[in-house]
Amino acid sequence: MMKKIMNDNLKEKTLKYILYKMRTEKEVRKFLQEKHGAAQEEVEDIIQYLYSYNYLDDEKYAEMFVRDKLRFSPVGRIKMSYELSNRGISSDVISNIVEEYLYLEKEVEIAKYLLEKKGKLADSTVKKQRYLYSRGFSNSAIARAVKLDENNYE
Repeated sequence: MMKKIMNDNLKEKTLKYILYKMRTEKEVRKFLQEKHGAAQEEVEDIIQYLYSYNYLDDEKYAEMFVRDKLRFSPVGRIKMSYELSNRGISSDVISNIVEEYLYLEKEVEIAKYLLEKKGKLADSTVKKQRYLYSRGFSNSAIARAVKLDENNYE
């Protein structure tokens, strides 16, 4: 009897946790195990419950994360993939989402926009490349964006 009450209590806390902000399965597992010391069986029951009501969906999470990231603080494919991976998103989902939202032309467009927004960056090609590299852009996107940016200032 006590186990059922504990389970409902944990379930309620978890629902509050994920309704506040969309979470990945990895984040929910960590929340249950580290913050509430939930047993493995309880964690699995709650995860299964959340999936059954579509409260957990790593693919939808990844899609929303990428769209928000591109809108508010754009980064390149490499950094985007890294950030999704750290949140526990599978590599298959990452490659599909990144390919859909950050294909090479889009990545070049974003990199070019960031360079324009940043200004001339002291006219240094190396500084431009370093800046884009630090934002996680691929080498091919960096090369194309820097070349396009330099053509704009000639």
